[in-house]
Amino acid sequence: MKTPQKRKQFHGKKKNRSTSQSQQPVADKRCVSSGKGPQDTSWEQQASLYDARHGESGDDIHRRVVIPSVIRQLSLKPGQHILDCCCGQGVFARALSAQGVQVTGLDMSPSLIALAEERAGADERFICGDARELKSLCGKNAFDHAAVVLALQDLDPLAPVLSGLAEVLKARGRLVMVLTHPCFRVPRHSDWFRDETGVRYRQVDTYLRPFNLAIRTHPSQKEQSVTSHHFHRPISSYINELGRAGFGLVASEELTLPNRGSTGKQTEEDERSASEIPVFMVLTAKKL
Repeated sequence: MKTPQKRKQFHGKKKNRSTSQSQQPVADKRCVSSGKGPQDTSWEQQASLYDARHGESGDDIHRRVVIPSVIRQLSLKPGQHILDCCCGQGVFARALSAQGVQVTGLDMSPSLIALAEERAGADERFICGDARELKSLCGKNAFDHAAVVLALQDLDPLAPVLSGLAEVLKARGRLVMVLTHPCFRVPRHSDWFRDETGVRYRQVDTYLRPFNLAIRTHPSQKEQSVTSHHFHRPISSYINELGRAGFGLVASEELTLPNRGSTGKQTEEDERSASEIPVFMVLTAKKL
């Protein structure tokens, strides 16, 4: 009988862990949600770069994976009014309006809001403002449903965002949130590895501890580079905060990257592992 081969043991710093050239971690800190007040974590300084990457309709992953999932979870009906919270330059708002609903998009970046307004259709309107101040910006019971797509991990503290969403939604309104998967996509603390047999697997060395990671947009500029912030939290933080805000969790999806149709033994293994380990988590809640 063939003796099973053991996976490599990694000690100390993992030198073969890849880091995106356009997003390099700077510091690993505890979350700052208690005692320090809200941070300005808008993407205003990166607006032109962000728009160049995602443009009018989003990248391939937005179009093929993220947007279809959110539209499924919202259970839209024609004529409804939907809030796209942290809308950026309006990629998701445009996809929503194509479903026959009215959309209000809100974002803290004036430049991204200006880009959204330039491309807006008749059923789209946009507001420049802080997602942590929703009630004062939008009014009570203003929307049938809401979505926050790949933005909650840029925001801290979380409580005023979710309590504000509860205020502006009508009774039984749905809130759909998309996160980079908190279990498997932990910046600086997760990556792909391959064992001696060629099996590709995901390694994660931190999960429960919340932290704030500053990420340089242009690593070569070092301290002169503008930064974005990623606030890592375990899934339980989101579920518990939803409950405190008056939401009940009703559904979830875990999304993987689309199959690229490539061939070759190693590529097939890469496709297999990518189809098993989700990149995004979608949480759907209802206002109680």
